[in-house]
Amino acid sequence: MKDLWTNRLKSHQLLLLKYLRYVLNDHFVVAIMFFVGGLGLAYSNGLKVMPINLIWYRPALIVGLLVILQIGRLSTLLKEADIVFLLPQEYTLGTYLKKAKRYSTIMASLMQLVFIVLLIPVMMIGMKITLMDVIFLIFTQLCLKNNWLTVSLLEKYQNNRFGRLNKTLVTGLLPIVIYSIGLYGSFIVSFIIAVLSSLILSYLSVQDFKEIFDWKKAISFEENRMLGIYRFFNLFTDVPMVRGQVKRRAYLDFILNRVRKDDKNVYMFLYARGFIRGTEFSGLFIRLTLIGALIIAFIPVGWLAIAFLVLFIYLIGFQLLPFAKHYDNIIFTRLYPRGKDFQIKNFKKFTLVVLGISALFLNMALYIGTGQLMMLGYGILASLIEISLFTKFYLVTRVKKILDV
Repeated sequence: MKDLWTNRLKSHQLLLLKYLRYVLNDHFVVAIMFFVGGLGLAYSNGLKVMPINLIWYRPALIVGLLVILQIGRLSTLLKEADIVFLLPQEYTLGTYLKKAKRYSTIMASLMQLVFIVLLIPVMMIGMKITLMDVIFLIFTQLCLKNNWLTVSLLEKYQNNRFGRLNKTLVTGLLPIVIYSIGLYGSFIVSFIIAVLSSLILSYLSVQDFKEIFDWKKAISFEENRMLGIYRFFNLFTDVPMVRGQVKRRAYLDFILNRVRKDDKNVYMFLYARGFIRGTEFSGLFIRLTLIGALIIAFIPVGWLAIAFLVLFIYLIGFQLLPFAKHYDNIIFTRLYPRGKDFQIKNFKKFTLVVLGISALFLNMALYIGTGQLMMLGYGILASLIEISLFTKFYLVTRVKKILDV
């Protein structure tokens, strides 16, 4: 079981590295640098004018810490075939799961540290919390995260004592009580309670770990966890593990009805229906637009917001390019008395509409973030120029290569 975990962890890390190469490409790294720089500048300026000890600071911090506590899930790396091939080895599964829990705890603790460190300036400046108290709070958070992962592991066993109510008490109510004791009383006391809760939970769970392992539930949890990771990677490149679905979406027929059904819009007819009724590219478009709008809406610096607007329009357009060959495997499209140049022309028209819709929402976010009509005008102008250049030059060149013209 030790070797099995080691091999699976290596395979998992290699898979992540494979797709991270596509995520951490040049333009995304530049975007992250701009975003972190702009956010850091806004954060620094906000701290300078931050009022001290407002009444809502501590309740807001409790909510924030509770949200941070949910980050980092149990990673078992179990596969569907394990229910057959590892079932005879179930009595040794504890060794495998302990290693999985240890790995998950380390990764989750690192994520907890990152987010809490970001909150330290707010706690020390706005709430006048001492550095020693912050250290106790960090260790308290790590103990509570360990409890969260322990309960998550116990859920994978049948007849365990952690039903929905007990899980809510341990992972929801208990942290709120401990945070409240620390913020309104003593951080040392809250840390001691967190440590005691971890020890008590470990003692009570000894018997539960001897119960029958719920393979189907555990594998389902792991598949859902990995699906979330694959969907993130799918924002940047094609991931075979993420399969699109087809949905009727009759409520969007009014958009499809605007596409003329004539010989000049043969491929436009197909692209519009494939985009709206499919989930792969439309989902990609919606997620990137929402992420871009949220980021831009929180950037008060006009030029930086416009830079992100231009970047996200490019990202959306770039991710749409593989859609040009979406119907190439359908033999009936080869019967059309229209050539590849006509197909490129229709795809160019389709992309123009999609990017225009995206630019509309991103510019709305730009106005929300900056509150300046002049910046909105600059944003619209930048959008029009970029969309025009993208569809007229870059798209045509790339799609010709994709379609082997």
